Amino acid sequence: MAHDQALNIDNNMTTQPQKKVTLIVDPLSSGILIAGELAKYHHSCVAVLSSATLPEVLLASYNAADFMQTFTFSGDIDKLSQDIDAKYIVEAVITGAESGVLLTDQLADRYQIIGNDLTISVTRRDKFAMQQQIAGAQLQAIPSLVTDRFDKVVAWAQQQSSQYSNGYIVKPIQSAGTDHVKYCKNLNEVKSAFDALLHTKDLFGNDNGKVLVQCFITGEEYVVDAISLDGQHIITGVLKYDKLKTEEGYLLYNTMDFVNKDASPEKEIVAYAKNVLTALGIQNGPSHNEIMYTQYGPVLIESGARMHGGASPLYCKACSGNSQLEMLPKIYYPHIKSQYYEDIIQYDYQLKQHMSVVFMIAPKTTTTNGMPQFIKAIKALKTYHDHHLDSTQKTVSKTTDLLSFPGFVVLMGNRNKVNADKEKIRSLEKKLFQ
Repeated sequence: MAHDQALNIDNNMTTQPQKKVTLIVDPLSSGILIAGELAKYHHSCVAVLSSATLPEVLLASYNAADFMQTFTFSGDIDKLSQDIDAKYIVEAVITGAESGVLLTDQLADRYQIIGNDLTISVTRRDKFAMQQQIAGAQLQAIPSLVTDRFDKVVAWAQQQSSQYSNGYIVKPIQSAGTDHVKYCKNLNEVKSAFDALLHTKDLFGNDNGKVLVQCFITGEEYVVDAISLDGQHIITGVLKYDKLKTEEGYLLYNTMDFVNKDASPEKEIVAYAKNVLTALGIQNGPSHNEIMYTQYGPVLIESGARMHGGASPLYCKACSGNSQLEMLPKIYYPHIKSQYYEDIIQYDYQLKQHMSVVFMIAPKTTTTNGMPQFIKAIKALKTYHDHHLDSTQKTVSKTTDLLSFPGFVVLMGNRNKVNADKEKIRSLEKKLFQ
């Protein structure tokens, strides 16, 4: 009898139903917020890291405790799927960070669940293929070249219209942020930047076996954040960037302001962004689209098939009442999707309060003991909302890209008061980094 009971117990253990889970591919940057949001709808998450060589600066944000298990992709999609299938039933796959875009597409296709067009997946990650794809859809694109030979750059540059006579951008093909992005005034500077980038590693550990060279376009830079549902593109945020171009050619974030979408030129930019998303095969899920508004109209800089990075979804929620993050659970699960479908497609992004993100910029590597006092002063500002600064930081490196800036301050409230507090921050910053 006891033996039979033991057998029954063993059988019960081996036939336990598998757990339904959502795969979050590279839950880094803003991707760390997804598991908590899905938990509100009682969905459990498993993390999938797209590579064993993801950079420490990104992995520092990863919290394994948010996930039932973590898998690391070795390059063998069959092995990864088998390992997952041994324990779980996959009901959704969501991209957490830029590095996970391609693997998300593969997994969604493999499990035949909600995702994007796999046949043109590369156009959502490769910045050259991206420009080629939108140009083929008769949308304005940046003249671009990918090569490992500088003589081809020279020949290509000679063929460009005088419309593009403001210089060049040299950058990796598959990176993110401002990683290794360099502005060059002439071909001599392009040669230096080209040689310095070729055969190095990008932010995600990919080999820069070739380099992307683009004509530098001028204008006002915007971001359009969206969520797509069955090919319909819903705008969740419109932001305007201000960037500084240093003497060395670095393009540094200065400020980022949430703006209304119904003014001019924002209406034109939003319409263009929706056409870009269709051209890139983004049918479901979040997207982050950087667009330059030029004298010839909007032109895509690049698009990411993932949420706006960092804490931006939280800030968007604070100033508009909604964000990509809140939308996510409502598009990937049929039972939730049917309940919220009309609400999503009819959503109209509108600002409730002005918000500005002010990025700190260190003009040189310096040592300071003043960070605690600086933080105390900015928290006393009338429009202070949040900050991302380390009070213990004493050695501050020179700011050269998005990953090396010392932090940022978020302001929210009346536009005039926000602008006044921006000036106060810059004055305090000058003393801090002197």
